[in-house]
Amino acid sequence: MGKASQRKGRAGELELCRILQGYGLQAQPGQAVSFGNTPDITGLPGIHIECKRVEKLNIPAAFAQAARDSE
Repeated sequence: MGKASQRKGRAGELELCRILQGYGLQAQPGQAVSFGNTPDITGLPGIHIECKRVEKLNIPAAFAQAARDSE
């Protein structure tokens, strides 16, 4: 994964985190470039968030990654 792609993904994670915090949730950004070791957004017990910032979202692949990484 290139640096530009990593920056784009991280920006999406931070944006989503701010949106969730705006709703009063205790969301925090996960570790940058954790390769599945931590969710993209933490602080929501029982919820594993994979944030994707893409033009064409592959929903089955995103769900599979979230399920795999949450174990």
